[in-house]
Parts: sequence; C-alpha cells; structure tokens
Amino acid sequence: MTWFSRRLRAARMQSDPTGGFSLIEVIVALSLILFVMTSSVVFFIRSMQTSSTQQVREAAISLADQATEQARSVPSITLLSGRDKGRSDTQWAALPAAAATAKAVSQEVWDSTATGSSTPVVPFSTADTTTLVNKTQYTVNVAIGECWISTTTAVVCNVPSPIGTATPLYRVIVDVHWTAKIGESCPTAGCDYVVTTLRDPSTDPLFNSNGG
Repeated sequence: MTWFSRRLRAARMQSDPTGGFSLIEVIVALSLILFVMTSSVVFFIRSMQTSSTQQVREAAISLADQATEQARSVPSITLLSGRDKGRSDTQWAALPAAAATAKAVSQEVWDSTATGSSTPVVPFSTADTTTLVNKTQYTVNVAIGECWISTTTAVVCNVPSPIGTATPLYRVIVDVHWTAKIGESCPTAGCDYVVTTLRDPSTDPLFNSNGG
C-alpha cells in the first residue's frame, strides 16, 4: 500500500458519517441543553410568582371596593354610629404608611355616644372574621376622618377647618392588609392596598314636587 493510499484511507475513516459524536461533542451538547432548560425553569417560576402576585392584589382591590361600597351605602348621618373613641383611636394610630397621605389631610372623628361594646354601622375591621381568597388571608380596616373644603382656597379637602365658609366632609379610608407571598415586594409589616372616598354629611335637599 502506497503512502497516498494510506492517507486516502485515513481521510475516509475520519469522514465516516457513521462514526458518531466524540465525547467532547456530547458534553458540549448536554451543557447547552441543561443551560436552556435551566433558563426555561427560572422563567416559568418567575411567571408563576408574577401571576400569583397579580391575583393576590386583584383580590385586595375587590375587597377594598366592597368595603368602600358598603360605607357609601350607609346614610351619611349614621356613618359614625357605634364607632367609639377608644377603638377609633387604636385604628387611627395603626393606619399603615400607605395611608399616610390620606391621614395627613384628615382629622379623626367618632361617635361620642358610643361605647366599646357598641356595634358600629360601618365595621372597624374584618380582623375578627377570616377573609380568605385563594388561600390568602386579608384584613379589611375602615377608618373615618373629617376634612373641610373651603370656598376661598383650592378645592382640596384638608385640615384643620379653614376660617370662613367651609364644607365638612367625611373621608373614608379603607386599608386591605395581607402577608406578603414569595416574590412579592412589601414592607416588613405586610402588604397594604389603600383606597379613600369622601361622603357629604349634609342633609339632602328637599324638592317641592308639587310645583307650588
């Protein structure tokens, strides 16, 4: 066998398509597959956490809307009924940082005739009952303050009562509180969703429907 024949045979053996992959090629391929699978798993877990966080917050928003509608359904003249000073003080002091803006422009109010055993028309909190949504426990707190709108300043309900003509309004502060889940960014004390609404305590005007 000549030198040329040996070189040709060696080249044919190296280019044999049935020779398979080398060990290095297999290791590189497995490494690439592992990298892709790991990235996919991390992406899947983060997607699940994001979806869970959104569901938890949507439930909090729904509970806040329910509490707000309940407070709005009560006649304004009975909004404070049963809300004694002691429990009101405790709740007002415990309002979270998320409610700081609303609290700063409101003045705490209560029913001076109520006692600690009185039943408020608008409940202070649902802490005594379990509010579970998708295995997450929520506490709904409803605080009521007062603010004033002056006809001589910007239309902002604020405190203290401005000098001159001013319209007092009730500010209902609803705080929905829950414990943060994995992947949810909240303060150490827990998560809060706060919504506020104003109620006019003035009596409704009477209209003469007889035209007289």
